[in-house]
Amino acid sequence: MRSCLSLSVLQELREQLISIKKLLKACRLSKRVLAEFEPLPVHLMEEPLFFSMEDLQKVKKGQLVAQARAVLNYAMEHVESCELCMGRGFICEFCRIKDVIFPFQRDICKQCAVCRACFHIECFLGKRCPKCTRIQSRTKGQMNS
Repeated sequence: MRSCLSLSVLQELREQLISIKKLLKACRLSKRVLAEFEPLPVHLMEEPLFFSMEDLQKVKKGQLVAQARAVLNYAMEHVESCELCMGRGFICEFCRIKDVIFPFQRDICKQCAVCRACFHIECFLGKRCPKCTRIQSRTKGQMNS
């Protein structure tokens, strides 16, 4: 049972790592942070549902989850202190609170499946994406012109 929980935690960390790594690849100041990803098994960043036997053994021992969490925390520290990375974040269009949110912050952020814009989870509940609404209205306006 504990191993299943650890696997689900690792899967969540893996998705966050993949998301934050995309952001870091676009930052010219993140070379040192990207180097922290190298000790992680390559397939963890490329094959979302693939686990090797070694991965499963490390999960059981608690090593892989701890390693992935450490890399994620280090990467998040960079993002939060880097002006270039912060400039690629989102401000929730519903509440307009000035905190910058990112897709890898799955505990607070919901990403629109269509346009990929980000919003606070509690703001997005049951509402239409404002960015998609703007795009649709512009498209309709251009078609009527």
